[in-house]
Amino acid sequence: MITIFKLLMLTISFVSAQTEYPGINIFSSSEYLGRAGSGYLKPSSISLKHNPAAVNDFKLFSISRINFKNGISSQSVGLTFPYKKRYISAAIINVNYGVFKSYDEKKNYLGTYSSSDNWFSVSYADKVKKMPIRIGLSLQSFFSSLGSYQMNDSFISAGFKISLQKIKTELGLSYHQVDIFSKDKKWDIEPNTVFSISKILAYLPLNLFSDFVLNNYNNTFEVFGGGIFNLSNNLELHIGTSSRKGNQNFNNRLFNSIFGSSGFGLTYIKMPYSINFGSYIYANGFIISGIQLDIKI
Repeated sequence: MITIFKLLMLTISFVSAQTEYPGINIFSSSEYLGRAGSGYLKPSSISLKHNPAAVNDFKLFSISRINFKNGISSQSVGLTFPYKKRYISAAIINVNYGVFKSYDEKKNYLGTYSSSDNWFSVSYADKVKKMPIRIGLSLQSFFSSLGSYQMNDSFISAGFKISLQKIKTELGLSYHQVDIFSKDKKWDIEPNTVFSISKILAYLPLNLFSDFVLNNYNNTFEVFGGGIFNLSNNLELHIGTSSRKGNQNFNNRLFNSIFGSSGFGLTYIKMPYSINFGSYIYANGFIISGIQLDIKI
């Protein structure tokens, strides 16, 4: 299994991309929204921003909805379950961009058309025997439509994580959304390499996340940081921010300078249910929000 994984990582590392479609990295999980995209080592079946090796070792059903600007929304549903000491997750993600009016060159009304993106994702993770290492693979199929125009493609993501239990730390490396199936190279996607750290503090009820994201096409580098505070047995506080705070224009507004490119969220837990409310503040001060329900089966 390790040999196969190494060969796969070597193969996809030579694949280069040419253009990036903005819907590829959209938020699809309210939890990740509240951490501003940080936490690639936090297990999730419905987030596009996670290491495939990071999975729950129990059955979990998840559903989330996020409202963006101008009627744009994302809806996600996913399931994680163990199978013969291995871990499998599947998810369906829909991004609805709305309904638009159509006109001809003479401004005659022709009717309406819609635009949407749809993802179907299946992930597989396995533990390496006698080692604190877990590896994971994810296959993602992508379908995009704008009126009568349609595009589709499939991607592979791969990663591994090392658990250092004595110091309550996890280290992860993952390679995301590698387009090795497309014959039309005009529709390639920029893959990202992500190095991740998760640390549970010894004297504070806090789980810290740090993610370092390298875009392999244009060599841009971003840093995401966040955490989960255990306020009580039933309540968690999620926070996060990123290096985008320093790269974007805040229009010299104090609020945008302090809170821009940051996320905040709360999770209420009453087993077997947990419900999360998350929000993200863009650099221009616009706020988006979402809700997520997890059910432990």
